[in-house]
Amino acid sequence: MDAKAYVNPRRACTFKRTTRYVRKGGTRKEGMNMRESEKFRQANREAKATVVATVLVIVFWTAAGFGLSGMDVEILHTPLWVWGGCVGTWLFACLVAWYLAKYVFMDMSLDSEPEGGKGKPAKGKGVRHG
Repeated sequence: MDAKAYVNPRRACTFKRTTRYVRKGGTRKEGMNMRESEKFRQANREAKATVVATVLVIVFWTAAGFGLSGMDVEILHTPLWVWGGCVGTWLFACLVAWYLAKYVFMDMSLDSEPEGGKGKPAKGKGVRHG
């Protein structure tokens, strides 16, 4: 087997101080084969990104609402600041949520795994069923 032709499916690439696992085709695995510390680091990254997104939406809402309040433009007999502050903010929030879901959030399980590494979570840990 040629060493250059083989691509390790568990090779890691770094991106903004986080480690993502990459498959043979270059797509990232959604939380598969991640250690517990990496899962919590990813959850922390998602939480920080959500706080930043919330601040961005609030800043946009303030700018669109109060920034457009001095204009005498009306759409359907409604002032422009209402359209910017309500509809514009909603559209901006949808765009931010799409960005977070596409580029920041990762589908992963936070259940603990047994010491063997694979399989069902250890008994007594996680959610009780039944």
